[in-house]
Amino acid sequence: MFRVRAQGNPKPNVFGRENGMPIKDSAKIFYNSVNKEHVLKLESLTSDDSDNYKCIASNDHADAIYTVSLLVTEGQEKLDFKKMLKKNGPPAPKKKQKKVTDKLLKFLGEMKPVKVTECHTAVFEIRLSRKVPDFVWKFSGKELKRDEKDEITASEDGLTHTYKIQDARFSDSGIPIKFVSTLKNVRVKERSCACLECELTSKDVTLYRKNGQLLARSSKYSMNHEGKRAGLFTKDAQLTDGGRVKGAEREASVFIADPPKVHRSVLEALAAHPVTVRVGHTANIKVPFRAKPMPKVTWYKEGREMTEEERVSMKRGDHQALLTISKCVREDSGLILLGLKNDHGSTTATLHLSVLDGGAPGLHYIVEQRKKGSNLWVPVNKDPIQGTKYTVDDVLEDTEYELRVVAANKSGPGHPSTPGLVQGLHMSDSSNTSISLAWREPAEADPPSGYLLEMQAEDTMERSKCTEIPVSGTCYTVGGLTERQQYFFRILVVNEAAVGEAVELDEGGSPPPIVIWLKDGIPTKGREIITKSKNHSQFLINSTKCSDSGVYHTELQNVSGEVYHDFHVCVAAPDLQEGGEVHYTIMERDASTATWLKAVDRVFSNKYTVTDSLLGRKYYFRVLAQNAAVTPTLKPYQQKDWRHVLRGQDCTVTRAFLGNPRPTVTLYKGHVNITANSRFWYISTSSVCTIVIPTCTLKDSGEYCVLVENKLGKDFSSCKLTVYYKDDKSVLASVTESLQKKSKYLM
Repeated sequence: MFRVRAQGNPKPNVFGRENGMPIKDSAKIFYNSVNKEHVLKLESLTSDDSDNYKCIASNDHADAIYTVSLLVTEGQEKLDFKKMLKKNGPPAPKKKQKKVTDKLLKFLGEMKPVKVTECHTAVFEIRLSRKVPDFVWKFSGKELKRDEKDEITASEDGLTHTYKIQDARFSDSGIPIKFVSTLKNVRVKERSCACLECELTSKDVTLYRKNGQLLARSSKYSMNHEGKRAGLFTKDAQLTDGGRVKGAEREASVFIADPPKVHRSVLEALAAHPVTVRVGHTANIKVPFRAKPMPKVTWYKEGREMTEEERVSMKRGDHQALLTISKCVREDSGLILLGLKNDHGSTTATLHLSVLDGGAPGLHYIVEQRKKGSNLWVPVNKDPIQGTKYTVDDVLEDTEYELRVVAANKSGPGHPSTPGLVQGLHMSDSSNTSISLAWREPAEADPPSGYLLEMQAEDTMERSKCTEIPVSGTCYTVGGLTERQQYFFRILVVNEAAVGEAVELDEGGSPPPIVIWLKDGIPTKGREIITKSKNHSQFLINSTKCSDSGVYHTELQNVSGEVYHDFHVCVAAPDLQEGGEVHYTIMERDASTATWLKAVDRVFSNKYTVTDSLLGRKYYFRVLAQNAAVTPTLKPYQQKDWRHVLRGQDCTVTRAFLGNPRPTVTLYKGHVNITANSRFWYISTSSVCTIVIPTCTLKDSGEYCVLVENKLGKDFSSCKLTVYYKDDKSVLASVTESLQKKSKYLM
């Protein structure tokens, strides 16, 4: 029986050999967990069992071998030690049945992981308890041999063994680094950031290679290593940045994805120019696109998905989708839609296919009629009509009919001569009692001679004509409607041959809102003029007074909800210099122009008759009060704290000024003149200058200054603007505190 203990990291595998061959089946090899020993037990020994026995312990780093010799002798009887003791004498010396020539072999210490910089030398060293003749080094289960790269040496006593890796490379790294979470393939959109991350058992710096090339830190690539987590980031990823990336002996793929996209110019061309082919010809529809990975291509006709059949084929290239329809017929005409979709997005392209008749001219004609509201067309003539005129008899009084004409030649009858369909029917404007509709002419067929416009109220089953005769233009206003009533409209094209199919419009899902105007929380006094159109409401006071200053509130309401907005208005009166000579200037404007002209200057009374006006013309007048020359000044007035503005809102600053001659106004932000800057809206009329900062951003924060000057002097007023986020609690607290103190600011 032989016993041996084996240690190592990872735990070694232990097996035995007899003279280089596997031990015979009659032997037993087992592990004694109590004494932590591997045991070899040989039973019924014979002289043939005399041999050298080896115990080999092996893991991924190396093999350890323990050798023992067994000598079995024959012809000797077993000694009875009890009988010998009774004779009080030592037994005669006998030859040993087995002899162990070697002591226990073990590693004196552990072989630890080695960290080296690439291109340097890595050294592994281990010491044994006794000398062995066949010590070997292994890497990943393969025996290492001495060569130019690997140096294997042993000490003079044969106990210390050394393995050196010259010019160590990244591929030489082995077991010391293990993955907790490995690299995974990533897909990102073009121009976004691609991130490869993993978690290791080691804190060693990880090197990355892309398609075999070592990656270095740059404006394109950044490497992050925090603790045991490592990451590679590719900024502004382009399609060329995709590929295989290797880090810590593991690989992953970076796929730069591009959602499907059809260029705007292609979409505009498809919408503006229908694909037109003749009956019997082939229609080839090509739509270029850009996408990665390649998208799924789906074609639709009039909302239904198309499938490949005898006349229809679909192909997808690297950069275009192709739809081919052979032997086209009139029924192939219609709206064609291309759908493109991949994992990162989708898009569509729309076009119109028009299949026109061709071939020989018509030999005769067939006239068909149907009652209005019916879908059944009935031929009127029994015999072919040779001319281009025909009278229809047998019609009922007070009954409306629709007629159409079909041309026929030797190949048979063609398609009915129905007019095309109007395009883009929509509501252009509305009021409480009227709706304005607009549309475009049909894209094909003969030019229309007019349009029939019909409507139907929601609570009725009958349609009525909006006009007695067809509408000649492409717009019409329907009046006399009931407020908050839903209506359905449809329009039909009329030409010399027939009446076309109807195009319907449903208007009434979003009723026009009710507009309410308030001044300082109460209804206005009636001096204003309020007008309303589809997209705006206007509040106009022709001649303002100081009493018109205040907060104007407008509120829009309908069944879907309500919104509101506040306007701060300040009307500044001229501050006449004490003792100055007051006079007036009268300005006039013809209603047909926007230019104000001076009618008379220096009027010293408060009445004046304007002459030289043309009979039948409409005029507007305004009066300006003036006095002698005054040094320009800016007049302060109380106003809510405008200095703190929420990001994304507009900021309006108004200043009243005096001066004669009229002073010039210059605006500054800091020391920069912004009077002509298109970022700011500025207007100066009637001794009041107004500056508007639309959609304020954080960059608009700063000190603003208004400077007025004439030949007699100058004056200025300034204030600091702070643009803040809605979640900025410190600024909100500051605004609240300033309002509570009722501070006054110069505007």
